[in-house]
Amino acid sequence: MPKSPGYGMLWRTGCIKGTWRAQPVDGLQENDFDLVVRRNTHADVFMSSALRDIHGNDKSELPGNAVSHHLGDELASKKITHVFCVGTAGDLCISHTAMDVASAGFKTYVIEDVTKSFDARKGWPAMKKTLKAKGVEVVMMDGPEVGKVRALSIGGTQGQGTPTGAQGSPATMVFMATSMGLSSLGIRPSKLKG
Repeated sequence: MPKSPGYGMLWRTGCIKGTWRAQPVDGLQENDFDLVVRRNTHADVFMSSALRDIHGNDKSELPGNAVSHHLGDELASKKITHVFCVGTAGDLCISHTAMDVASAGFKTYVIEDVTKSFDARKGWPAMKKTLKAKGVEVVMMDGPEVGKVRALSIGGTQGQGTPTGAQGSPATMVFMATSMGLSSLGIRPSKLKG
């Protein structure tokens, strides 16, 4: 097993399909999202990232039902260039997803004030240093980076919910809310209006 912050402990079973832990948080429904990536659905594969398992294997190298989509391919096919990661846990799933997304060539951010960590006192500060070293920016919800997404959402939508900017150009940003076990979700920037 690779050495990495967050490993070295046993994890209890979590986010089992059909249980409350596998559901999006209150106020969000699966149809609020353009894509739901189901992961950790194979008993022999642990994926702390929405892109790869803990050994660095992506969907093409994993058993057929270990993860529902190849997230990197999905983002690239939608011409996404910027990815913002939020959710739980900042010092495990969020950070590992963010680092994998960044290594796949996307400009990647973690929004700190809407991300919860297992170990906010020691684990998260250490992980922030690792994220920075891996090219991931840690930002705040009211920061200018997120402000750009809000500006895109004001431009409306085009076609089947594709967010567009003021000039009608396709949006290049996506939000991903990642829960500890089962799902990673790409949210439409239009949900940020107001």
